[in-house]
Amino acid sequence: MGVAEASAERYADPMRVGAYLEAEWGDKLSRLMPPPSSGKLFAPCASSFYREVAEFAREVVGGREVETACDVGCATGRFLYEFSTLFPRLTDLLGVEPSHVFTDYARKFLLGEGDGLSDWAPVPGSPVAPAYIKLTEDFFASVRVGGDAAKTLSVFTGMGEDTPRPEKHFDVLTCLNVVDRHPNPSSLVKTLGRLLKEGGLFFIASPMDWDKRFTPPEHWVADLSELFEKGGWEKAGERDIEYPFRYTARRMALFVSQVVCMRKTGGDG
Repeated sequence: MGVAEASAERYADPMRVGAYLEAEWGDKLSRLMPPPSSGKLFAPCASSFYREVAEFAREVVGGREVETACDVGCATGRFLYEFSTLFPRLTDLLGVEPSHVFTDYARKFLLGEGDGLSDWAPVPGSPVAPAYIKLTEDFFASVRVGGDAAKTLSVFTGMGEDTPRPEKHFDVLTCLNVVDRHPNPSSLVKTLGRLLKEGGLFFIASPMDWDKRFTPPEHWVADLSELFEKGGWEKAGERDIEYPFRYTARRMALFVSQVVCMRKTGGDG
């Protein structure tokens, strides 16, 4: 089984899908979820991670015009939602994600596409099975991208290395909480870097929760800026942002992602 197939299979499990739906959309889903049956169980989490990264991006970008942007590893689309809200003049906003289940949710939430996807969505439940909640019209209205923004947004199911755009196309590229589950992070960064225009901004985030099942130890780094080749990039900013993740009502983790912005200064990236 290839990397793409293995990744797609890993992120098709309903318990994992439910955990990611809550990690990304918990603030909007929480009102649909029942309260915990015990005061000792973890309540649904409502993360501000994606909003905080988007606000950091707006701060770094400043007054520059952003017309083209890509989020690699977009999962169910929350960062695309936040980015489209803060950068309304985009002409091309692309999400790339290997999991067809995740991209189905991203298209349904953001664009109202995919009528074949059930309105009953999994969320973290017991240690052996997810809980399910009924998504309402009010929820869909709260997450849908409308107007001109919807015309510029598209979601591609595939690996980041297969992003369907030419070299030097994007003003901004993001890759959030992906590299510590990739077999060769520096190779991925080099490939994605070619998609950026000179002067373009690459926002990369990870808690660096390295696991040798996914990434050989020789590819682990202690600082995300180490993934970028010297001479072709300069650091434009950095943040540490919390990323809560509830696996089940009995298991929850709080990660702290390093979020680094690198500016492309020359070369192929």
